[in-house]
Amino acid sequence: KGLRAKIFASWLIDKFGADHLSQNGGVLDIAGGKGKLSVELALQGKMQSCIIDPLVRKHGKKRKEAKQIQKANAPQPNHIAKPFNQTTFLDEFGVNLLERASICVGLHPDECTEDILDVGLKYGKEVAIVPCCVFSGLFPLRELRCGTPVRTYEQLLQYLLEKDDRLRIETLPFHGKNQV
Repeated sequence: KGLRAKIFASWLIDKFGADHLSQNGGVLDIAGGKGKLSVELALQGKMQSCIIDPLVRKHGKKRKEAKQIQKANAPQPNHIAKPFNQTTFLDEFGVNLLERASICVGLHPDECTEDILDVGLKYGKEVAIVPCCVFSGLFPLRELRCGTPVRTYEQLLQYLLEKDDRLRIETLPFHGKNQV
Protein backbone atom coordinates (compact mmCIF):
# COMPACT_ATOMS: atom_id res chain seq x y z
CA LYS A 1 0.00 0.00 0.00
CA GLY A 2 2.80 2.39 0.85
CA LEU A 3 4.32 2.05 -2.61
CA ARG A 4 1.20 2.97 -4.64
CA ALA A 5 2.25 6.58 -5.15
CA LYS A 6 5.81 5.60 -6.09
CA ILE A 7 4.56 3.01 -8.60
CA PHE A 8 1.95 5.34 -10.12
CA ALA A 9 4.51 8.16 -10.42
CA SER A 10 6.93 5.81 -12.19
CA TRP A 11 4.15 4.67 -14.52
CA LEU A 12 3.21 8.29 -15.32
CA ILE A 13 6.83 9.19 -16.11
CA ASP A 14 7.29 6.07 -18.25
CA LYS A 15 3.98 6.54 -20.07
CA PHE A 16 4.02 10.30 -20.69
CA GLY A 17 7.65 11.29 -20.19
CA ALA A 18 9.08 13.63 -17.59
CA ASP A 19 9.52 16.42 -20.14
CA HIS A 20 5.86 16.32 -21.15
CA LEU A 21 4.62 16.11 -17.56
CA SER A 22 6.79 19.09 -16.63
CA GLN A 23 5.36 21.35 -19.32
CA ASN A 24 3.57 24.53 -18.36
CA GLY A 25 2.17 24.22 -14.82
CA GLY A 26 3.01 20.54 -14.45
CA VAL A 27 0.71 17.90 -13.01
CA LEU A 28 -2.65 18.49 -11.32
CA ASP A 29 -2.77 15.89 -8.52
CA ILE A 30 -6.50 15.90 -7.85
CA ALA A 31 -7.76 14.60 -4.49
CA GLY A 32 -4.08 14.18 -3.70
CA GLY A 33 -4.51 13.83 0.06
CA LYS A 34 -1.16 14.06 1.82
CA GLY A 35 0.56 14.63 -1.51
CA LYS A 36 2.48 11.37 -1.73
CA LEU A 37 2.05 11.18 -5.50
CA SER A 38 3.23 14.77 -5.94
CA VAL A 39 6.23 14.07 -3.72
CA GLU A 40 7.15 11.09 -5.88
CA LEU A 41 6.72 13.09 -9.09
CA ALA A 42 9.05 15.75 -7.67
CA LEU A 43 11.65 13.23 -6.53
CA GLN A 44 11.55 10.94 -9.56
CA GLY A 45 10.89 13.45 -12.33
CA LYS A 46 11.87 16.83 -10.84
CA MET A 47 8.48 18.15 -11.92
CA GLN A 48 6.05 20.69 -10.54
CA SER A 49 2.65 19.57 -9.36
CA CYS A 50 -0.36 21.08 -7.67
CA ILE A 51 -2.28 19.08 -5.10
CA ILE A 52 -5.99 19.82 -5.13
CA ASP A 53 -7.58 18.50 -1.97
CA PRO A 54 -10.02 20.17 0.44
CA LEU A 55 -8.10 19.13 3.54
CA VAL A 56 -5.03 21.13 4.44
CA ARG A 57 -2.29 18.63 5.15
CA LYS A 58 1.12 19.06 6.68
CA HIS A 59 2.99 20.52 3.71
CA GLY A 60 5.31 22.60 5.85
CA LYS A 61 9.09 22.48 5.88
CA LYS A 62 9.15 20.14 8.88
CA ARG A 63 7.78 17.25 6.83
CA LYS A 64 10.26 14.57 5.90
CA GLU A 65 9.10 14.65 2.27
CA ALA A 66 9.58 18.41 2.00
CA LYS A 67 13.17 17.99 3.15
CA GLN A 68 13.72 15.17 0.65
CA ILE A 69 12.40 17.35 -2.17
CA GLN A 70 14.58 20.26 -1.11
CA LYS A 71 17.64 18.00 -0.89
CA ALA A 72 16.89 16.65 -4.39
CA ASN A 73 16.66 20.24 -5.67
CA ALA A 74 13.17 19.51 -6.97
CA PRO A 75 10.12 21.81 -6.94
CA GLN A 76 7.86 21.70 -3.90
CA PRO A 77 4.24 20.85 -4.77
CA ASN A 78 1.68 23.62 -4.53
CA HIS A 79 -1.59 23.04 -2.70
CA ILE A 80 -5.12 24.27 -3.27
CA ALA A 81 -7.35 23.43 -0.31
CA LYS A 82 -10.60 23.07 -2.25
CA PRO A 83 -12.69 20.14 -3.42
CA PHE A 84 -12.39 19.46 -7.15
CA ASN A 85 -15.46 19.31 -9.35
CA GLN A 86 -16.39 20.44 -12.81
CA THR A 87 -18.54 23.34 -11.66
CA THR A 88 -17.63 25.34 -8.57
CA PHE A 89 -13.89 24.60 -8.68
CA LEU A 90 -13.59 25.76 -12.28
CA ASP A 91 -15.83 28.75 -11.56
CA GLU A 92 -13.51 29.82 -8.73
CA PHE A 93 -10.14 29.08 -10.32
CA GLY A 94 -11.11 29.41 -13.97
CA VAL A 95 -9.78 27.17 -16.65
CA ASN A 96 -6.34 28.85 -16.51
CA LEU A 97 -5.08 26.39 -13.91
CA LEU A 98 -6.38 23.53 -16.00
CA GLU A 99 -5.02 24.93 -19.28
CA ARG A 100 -1.54 25.34 -17.78
CA ALA A 101 -1.44 21.75 -16.50
CA SER A 102 0.15 19.03 -18.59
CA ILE A 103 -2.16 16.32 -17.21
CA CYS A 104 -4.84 15.69 -14.58
CA VAL A 105 -4.19 12.68 -12.36
CA GLY A 106 -5.99 11.01 -9.50
CA LEU A 107 -4.76 8.17 -7.31
CA HIS A 108 -7.87 6.81 -5.60
CA PRO A 109 -9.66 10.17 -5.94
CA ASP A 110 -12.96 8.92 -4.47
CA GLU A 111 -15.99 11.09 -5.29
CA CYS A 112 -14.28 13.28 -7.89
CA THR A 113 -13.14 10.41 -10.16
CA GLU A 114 -15.76 11.10 -12.81
CA ASP A 115 -15.27 14.88 -12.58
CA ILE A 116 -11.55 14.47 -13.33
CA LEU A 117 -12.33 12.47 -16.44
CA ASP A 118 -15.16 14.75 -17.58
CA VAL A 119 -13.03 17.88 -17.17
CA GLY A 120 -10.15 16.26 -19.00
CA LEU A 121 -12.38 15.26 -21.90
CA LYS A 122 -14.11 18.64 -22.03
CA TYR A 123 -10.87 20.64 -22.09
CA GLY A 124 -8.74 18.20 -24.08
CA LYS A 125 -6.41 17.34 -21.20
CA GLU A 126 -4.67 14.02 -20.76
CA VAL A 127 -5.97 12.15 -17.74
CA ALA A 128 -4.70 9.22 -15.69
CA ILE A 129 -6.97 7.99 -12.90
CA VAL A 130 -6.75 5.01 -10.58
CA PRO A 131 -10.38 4.74 -9.41
CA CYS A 132 -11.19 3.10 -6.12
CA CYS A 133 -14.65 3.40 -4.60
CA VAL A 134 -17.86 3.13 -6.61
CA PHE A 135 -20.07 5.33 -4.38
CA SER A 136 -23.23 3.84 -5.90
CA GLY A 137 -25.37 5.46 -3.20
CA LEU A 138 -23.88 8.89 -3.92
CA PHE A 139 -24.23 8.47 -7.70
CA PRO A 140 -27.39 6.37 -8.17
CA LEU A 141 -28.01 7.63 -11.72
CA ARG A 142 -24.82 6.18 -13.21
CA GLU A 143 -25.68 3.58 -15.82
CA LEU A 144 -23.75 1.61 -18.40
CA ARG A 145 -24.75 2.06 -22.05
CA CYS A 146 -26.83 -1.09 -21.76
CA GLY A 147 -28.85 0.47 -18.92
CA THR A 148 -27.32 -1.54 -16.06
CA PRO A 149 -26.81 0.55 -12.91
CA VAL A 150 -23.18 1.01 -11.86
CA ARG A 151 -22.80 -0.90 -8.59
CA THR A 152 -19.45 -2.72 -8.78
CA TYR A 153 -15.84 -1.67 -9.35
CA GLU A 154 -15.77 -3.47 -12.71
CA GLN A 155 -18.92 -1.62 -13.77
CA LEU A 156 -17.37 1.69 -12.70
CA LEU A 157 -14.34 1.01 -14.89
CA GLN A 158 -16.59 0.10 -17.82
CA TYR A 159 -18.74 3.21 -17.21
CA LEU A 160 -15.68 5.47 -17.29
CA LEU A 161 -14.27 3.76 -20.40
CA GLU A 162 -17.62 4.18 -22.19
CA LYS A 163 -17.22 7.98 -22.02
CA ASP A 164 -14.71 8.07 -24.89
CA ASP A 165 -13.37 5.49 -27.34
CA ARG A 166 -9.82 6.80 -26.90
CA LEU A 167 -9.68 5.73 -23.25
CA ARG A 168 -7.59 2.69 -22.35
CA ILE A 169 -7.02 0.71 -19.19
CA GLU A 170 -3.77 -0.65 -17.79
CA THR A 171 -2.90 -2.50 -14.60
CA LEU A 172 -0.37 -1.15 -12.12
CA PRO A 173 1.80 -3.66 -10.23
CA PHE A 174 0.40 -3.26 -6.72
CA HIS A 175 -2.35 -4.94 -4.70
CA GLY A 176 -5.81 -3.46 -4.39
CA LYS A 177 -7.53 -1.11 -6.81
CA ASN A 178 -4.78 -0.91 -9.42
CA GLN A 179 -6.48 -0.16 -12.74
CA VAL A 180 -5.43 3.10 -14.39
